[in-house]
Amino acid sequence: MSPVMLLQLGMPVAMAISGLVAWRVSRRTKRDGELPAWRDDSLDDWRREQAAEYERARGDPASSGRRLEESVRTGAEKEMDERRQSRIGG
Repeated sequence: MSPVMLLQLGMPVAMAISGLVAWRVSRRTKRDGELPAWRDDSLDDWRREQAAEYERARGDPASSGRRLEESVRTGAEKEMDERRQSRIGG
């Protein structure tokens, strides 16, 4: 049997066997337990800090007058931020 003939017969058989093994492994992992729900908590700390800073600025506007003015933005600036942060893809 020549090497070319062996490759022509062996490759499809090897691919079929590996496909069956991958299919059985995926079924086994699904059956063992539910996959945990994905949750994005990467910005939770940042949001807490921002909320605390806002509450401090809101509680005492006289001492933090300039910081409060800096945090107030016009609608055009917010719109520019939204356009700049748009995501393409998944």
